[in-house]
Amino acid sequence: MAFITAEVAVPEIYRTFTTYIYYPTDQPEHLRPEIRGVITLLHGMGHSGAAWMNASAACRYAADNGYILVAPFGDNYFYTDGAYSLPFLTAITEGLPAQLRRIFNLPAQREKNFIAGASMGGYGAMLAALSRPDLYAAVGSFSGSLDFYRMMDELDRDEMARNGRTAILGPGNTVPPRMDLVHLAAEVAKRPEAQRPRIFCTVGHQDKVADVVQQNQHFRQAVSGLPLDYTLEMWDGLHNWTFWDRSLAEFIGFIQNDGAGARVAAGWEHPITTYQNSK
Repeated sequence: MAFITAEVAVPEIYRTFTTYIYYPTDQPEHLRPEIRGVITLLHGMGHSGAAWMNASAACRYAADNGYILVAPFGDNYFYTDGAYSLPFLTAITEGLPAQLRRIFNLPAQREKNFIAGASMGGYGAMLAALSRPDLYAAVGSFSGSLDFYRMMDELDRDEMARNGRTAILGPGNTVPPRMDLVHLAAEVAKRPEAQRPRIFCTVGHQDKVADVVQQNQHFRQAVSGLPLDYTLEMWDGLHNWTFWDRSLAEFIGFIQNDGAGARVAAGWEHPITTYQNSK
């Protein structure tokens, strides 16, 4: 395998991005799976891209199924182009991929690019895919903070958090439509079917962090009438890497349409409750 830690200069944020890259090249050529694409993995608040490589079996899933993994450090600003924070959304969707393709020759085709994240990274992944549906074939949100209004209210808890909220929203503290996932989903739904990224969300029944269960249920209800390929899966689980590890396996099965996640999850005890938009 090739496991690379790279300091990638990204002009949009005027600094380098610490990025962890996994390339499944450790098997003999006749056994090596075809490279199906790139999965960009976004971390949650207080973590870094290294967490995906160290705290989950992401590399094994990538090796078994033929995916390159890209896990950047995105700080704690919800991957937004904030009022006073650096333009992380632009960096994640444009600057960083362009540099990685130039350096590592990663595939650029939309049908070979996917994005997913956990917790804050779940919001970031959805924000990226719904803001730039031309770039991603599918998006995964695991225990994602999908209600940005509620999350910004959470950031009112202490002074440091309030500073983060102001950096994102500015002095008016008003959530703009470009950060509202329900609004963005409605806009994406107006596009032709081939231009809409598929959406896959998971959340644990026992997750008590920032009301993410309610946030995901609210998003499900909000998009239920839209012509989107949307799936929400729920099973017994908490806001932790055990849950996100299985979520990634299920996401890979989702984007491949071959049940790979279900096969990996066969040894796990908890059944899955699935909600889908009618086709």
